[in-house]
Amino acid sequence: MTNVAGHLREQNGMYQMILSWKDTNGKRRTKSISTGLPVKGNKKRAESLLRKTQKEFNPETMQQVSDLPVSEYLNRWLRESVMNLPPETYGRYAYDLGRKVELPDTSPNPCL
Repeated sequence: MTNVAGHLREQNGMYQMILSWKDTNGKRRTKSISTGLPVKGNKKRAESLLRKTQKEFNPETMQQVSDLPVSEYLNRWLRESVMNLPPETYGRYAYDLGRKVELPDTSPNPCL
């Protein structure tokens, strides 16, 4: 597991989490994630969210999914989220994904 460092910064009145780590080639990488928390009165919440995010953040997974097509990424996300979503929400997402996201066609194109 990669050691992920992090700190908070204020941007446009909101807290941002800045995560940093070294990739497999030893190059320093960073990622900025908004907490969605206004600066005023939320420092402890933002710090707690930062610690939680540092523990759960997996840079290896992030690098693997960056090359996936959107449809495959959404299908993977939905499968991984099944236990965290209410059944009605999961059903609606699965239905929408099946109807709205077109999977790439792998058959040869007769028009070419």
